[in-house]
Amino acid sequence: RVHLYSLASAFYLYNKPHYRKLSYKQDIVDNFANVAIPGTGLPLSLFVWNKVLAFGLVCTASPICSFIASVHLWLKTRGKSSISNEYAIRLLAPDDWFSYWRLNCRVAGMHALLND
Repeated sequence: RVHLYSLASAFYLYNKPHYRKLSYKQDIVDNFANVAIPGTGLPLSLFVWNKVLAFGLVCTASPICSFIASVHLWLKTRGKSSISNEYAIRLLAPDDWFSYWRLNCRVAGMHALLND
């Protein structure tokens, strides 16, 4: 639930003032400039310039990447992991560094906005 709430809060914060930038949007554009989609070299910042595009990325790329990661783990463990269980974890409660980093950024942004 925390992950999903945090993800939804990104869209709430999108045009709101941010403690480091003029808006949360500008902060994530700057943060994502050095983070690329694996295997493509495309920076994630290309997809967050527009709120609708960012929403589309969350609704399409996130499930696709979660599925690919779950199949990758299944292949890596030679069928000993469950694709469906891993898919649910990757999509709904990820425990990777990127998800924790984004969660921290959103919580900090929300905290600063509410206490400003």
